Amino acid sequence: MSRTATRKSSWDWRAPALLFAVALALRLIHLATVRHSPFFTRLWLDLAFFDEWAQEIAAGNWLGSGLFYQDPLYPYFLGTLYAVFGHKPALAVTLQLVLGALVPVLVFDAVRRSIGKAEAWVAGLLAALYVPSIFYEGLVLKSWMDTFLAAAALACLALAVERRSRTAWALTGLVFGIACLCRGNLILVLPALA
Repeated sequence: MSRTATRKSSWDWRAPALLFAVALALRLIHLATVRHSPFFTRLWLDLAFFDEWAQEIAAGNWLGSGLFYQDPLYPYFLGTLYAVFGHKPALAVTLQLVLGALVPVLVFDAVRRSIGKAEAWVAGLLAALYVPSIFYEGLVLKSWMDTFLAAAALACLALAVERRSRTAWALTGLVFGIACLCRGNLILVLPALA
């Protein structure tokens, strides 16, 4: 293997790893600073709504009793965590922060495939440092999942455009479909993909 190929392969994993490490460090610092805050310790309004719905799901009420008032993916994610680990919103928030740290990696990958490496670095760093995302990832709220799934869908789309394979396009459609279960208005993007 040539030195150029070795450098390229090491770049492929080091850049995303560095972005993930920076993003995760910022999110863990945020978690350490807010863990005693009323925003973190008290669940109110939408936070309480999602927590109560997740507790019902964890208790076995998987289908509910009527139409969904909100998009259902996040409460089912949270309910599954509660069913496995017990009612631990702090654990759910910690997992959200870890998954949120993957967003800069996904953004980096999508931009690298479609535009270039320098632009990918800028986009990845902006995603890692974006304070509103860090804040919402630290709440029992579905907003973080919207961002995570949108970034994953865009990374899949960039892969599909680059490789032009049916599998990559099917994966793109699947991830966008899952994202629609978290943010229903994303369904408006699906005709453009078709």
